[in-house]
Amino acid sequence: MDKVFYLLKNNKWFLFLSISFLLSGIGSSLTQVLVFGQLIELKASNSEIAFNFFFVTISNIIALHFGTKLAYRYRSFNIFIACELLSLIGLLIPFYAIAKNSILFFNITTLVPSICSGLIFVSYTSLVKDNFSDEDFEPISIIESIIFSAVTLIGTGLGLIIYRILPPLEFIYFDGLLSIIVLIIFVFIKNLHPIQKIEYNLEEISNYSILKLNGIKLQTFILPLILYSATAPAMALMPTLGKLFPDLNFTFGLTISAGIALIFSRGIGQVLGPIVLGKIGITKNLKNEKTIIYILLIFIVFYSFIFLIKNIYIILCLIIFAHILSNIVFSISLYMMYSNFSENEISYFSTKSYQIGNFILLISSLLSIVLVKYVTPYTAYITISIASMLALFFVNNLNKFK
Repeated sequence: MDKVFYLLKNNKWFLFLSISFLLSGIGSSLTQVLVFGQLIELKASNSEIAFNFFFVTISNIIALHFGTKLAYRYRSFNIFIACELLSLIGLLIPFYAIAKNSILFFNITTLVPSICSGLIFVSYTSLVKDNFSDEDFEPISIIESIIFSAVTLIGTGLGLIIYRILPPLEFIYFDGLLSIIVLIIFVFIKNLHPIQKIEYNLEEISNYSILKLNGIKLQTFILPLILYSATAPAMALMPTLGKLFPDLNFTFGLTISAGIALIFSRGIGQVLGPIVLGKIGITKNLKNEKTIIYILLIFIVFYSFIFLIKNIYIILCLIIFAHILSNIVFSISLYMMYSNFSENEISYFSTKSYQIGNFILLISSLLSIVLVKYVTPYTAYITISIASMLALFFVNNLNKFK
């Protein structure tokens, strides 16, 4: 972790950028707590809850395409500011959802943050590649994983505490306040560290093809897809577990929705993953594709037990351990993407990998929506996971023949 602190100390602009993404994500996460809490209170069906995952995924796939076009034309921070403004305006949607008790509009609420994350993806990855050197990519991948995880942990953790205390509108006000703070930070960073527009070689990029990848670059491209294949069924179906358990009551008077507690435990595991990785470093063994597949198979086995066990506290512990493993792999995939692709390549191949990964999430969520209408969430999870495990082995063998 010393490398992480050293990098942030010597790159104040990146420290503030990380803080701004953390604050923005916490605001969105609080609103997500509101959405899932309201969906459960309105007694949304399993398919309606899984449909939320579908909304997020499809909007992200579409936004990634337009985000690439924006990155080629505009400066990164102009895109960041525009997206944060869009996120602020998008808070009008949950106002309407609350007024009408609309399950549909609560689902649509999570669409705007997903669009924004897709629009800034290429701009952010290219900004990092353009401003840092190879030795910086390991601590940066750990920082990004911690931010990604802390968003869920802090946002959901705060949401757990205040959900039964504050009225729903207070969540939206707080999200809006954080968006305003983030906009101020973005303007501050532009003055602290002026960044020129990144010049891409569009002619070179037009000749790129996934089919031409081989060796370490193919492995780098495939790794996020393996991660998505292993975790997508769990992400789509985990919220349905919240309906199986009553609220959790603690001796000091705190009452927590079981569904939100599941998301919170996921966040704990996601934060611990990169911290563990920061202690051991990204070694040659950890970057081995076979090791990564074994890690993700253990993840699938953990979730198989999660859908069988009837004790909520054991389930929460298993979710933590499962997501420690998944986020170790997530950090490694970020590191390999930065290390093994050039600036032009990362703008193309990271986007394609992310889009295909989201397509995997989309297929998984659609299957979940269909299956939970006819079978239990456990049966749906096992069915989709068998397909995922077959995909893991197929992709691994495909890489050997390239």
